[in-house]
Amino acid sequence: MRNTPRQKSIIAIVISFLLIPASIAATWFLYREMQAIKTEIQTIRGGIASLEAENGAIRDFQAVRSRRADDIGRINKFFIEKDRPLAFIETIESLGRITQTALAIDAGGMSKESDYFTFRFAIDGDRENTFKFLSLLEQIPYNILISSFTVSPTEGDPQNPEARRTRLSLTIKARTR
Repeated sequence: MRNTPRQKSIIAIVISFLLIPASIAATWFLYREMQAIKTEIQTIRGGIASLEAENGAIRDFQAVRSRRADDIGRINKFFIEKDRPLAFIETIESLGRITQTALAIDAGGMSKESDYFTFRFAIDGDRENTFKFLSLLEQIPYNILISSFTVSPTEGDPQNPEARRTRLSLTIKARTR
């Protein structure tokens, strides 16, 4: 029993030596966790800033789009719709009526790898009207490519030069939306 105060002192010193490294280890662990949380918060803040910038860009785009709706509409008129090329065909038919030429249209369809719809036309009329049709075709508000072009005279009265007919055969590709 004589050594009781001494034993208590030794136990207190041993416990102190054990508690000091344990508290240092716990502090180090908490510090690392806090740094991980801080890094995660920085990442989240960066993501939020990126989303806010993207949201601002979307709002700006929508504002420009609404201000330029008329221009967008005019640009869209340069293209035919993939599913409904009817407006384009009606435009071509009106050119035939304007130029007083006979017009045969064959819609060749659209290939899967292309953005162009193919049409074949046979235009019959007097030479002047046939070339007037071609001139008007160049001026229609559609994006078209002429891939085949043939002009040939058709049977007519050889005695009457005004009765001579011309056939214009065209293959065109019209750009789709």
